[in-house]
Amino acid sequence: PTAARLLGARNVHTEPVRADGTLDIAGTVVPIAPALARPGTSVTWSVDPRDVLVATTADGVATAHVLDVIRLGAISELRLKLPGDQELTAIAADHDLCAPGQKCAITIAPGTITVWAAEETVTSALTSRDIHRSGRIRR
Repeated sequence: PTAARLLGARNVHTEPVRADGTLDIAGTVVPIAPALARPGTSVTWSVDPRDVLVATTADGVATAHVLDVIRLGAISELRLKLPGDQELTAIAADHDLCAPGQKCAITIAPGTITVWAAEETVTSALTSRDIHRSGRIRR
């Protein structure tokens, strides 16, 4: 997650792959390639705030609690809390869609979620094979 955030990724989270080889992200089921992670191991995922669709509570797949709404000209940025205590940021064009303290519905299309191996796995693989004492990665 640290590298992803340094590169500007938002809504970055780590969670374990379910027994059926999928992630359930706010009601969106995302299949995970077996080469990326086995069930029970963790993966990191991210979704761009523009791809978190916000609607009234009757319209979406999952319900979130609105923590904050920041108006940024023609758009609003919403900070949302999911039932599992994860927070997501969403961007909406409708300023009056949801207010802090209310519940709203969110939908995330599966194709908009980026998933990669958890940072711990990548770091240990690089440390054991590819990094010299100087800290440089072998080419």
